[in-house]
Amino acid sequence: MPTTCSGVPALHFPVLTAPGWRAVKVAGGLTQPRGVTFDTAGNLLVIQNGLGITAYKIGSNGCLGAAKTVVTARNLNHGIIISKDGKTLYASSATTVFAWNYDSSTQTVGPTSRSVVISMDSRGHVTRTLAFSPKYPNLLIVSHGSNDNFDYEAGSIKTARSCVKVFDITKSPTDGYSYITGGYNLGYGLRNEVGLAFDADGMFVSPISQFSLLSNADVYE
Repeated sequence: MPTTCSGVPALHFPVLTAPGWRAVKVAGGLTQPRGVTFDTAGNLLVIQNGLGITAYKIGSNGCLGAAKTVVTARNLNHGIIISKDGKTLYASSATTVFAWNYDSSTQTVGPTSRSVVISMDSRGHVTRTLAFSPKYPNLLIVSHGSNDNFDYEAGSIKTARSCVKVFDITKSPTDGYSYITGGYNLGYGLRNEVGLAFDADGMFVSPISQFSLLSNADVYE
């Protein structure tokens, strides 16, 4: 692990770590970076709000190489994920989850995108997190924030905000699923879930909840 990376400005604030650990700034000058993922070739993809998606090779010293623009789209904001086979890149704006054919060897996408999920609410917390189930890679998980700190309307599951939903990408409609009426509810009343992950047993974990994700996308808590 490097102690510094050439050309990268120093941290603007101190970072405290546990004994035996250290934090090193490996990139700077980004435009509101909101999400990261690795492709199947080990490249780091970063979604930058107001810019798009950039890719970085990681050197043997742990520092990032020069940025390569993968997608230019100012409306992209938070969610980013790669399909299990590495051939499809997914990213989200406030209202839509897009998909591109992706080549990890060249860090390039196809000429056009397609809409996988549409009709998300653009008000309030526009954070969107994307994840795939490791056991069921056809199931795309999409979190949707609240429209305010107190989203009273989201007390109804039909509102489709302050929730996490699941979509089977093998059955995507031509124009994409409606987030409001499509997919399956994994959890709601969650306000603004951002940290989504799976444990070693394939259990879906959010900061406050744990769920089992079944192959038919029925959901149990």
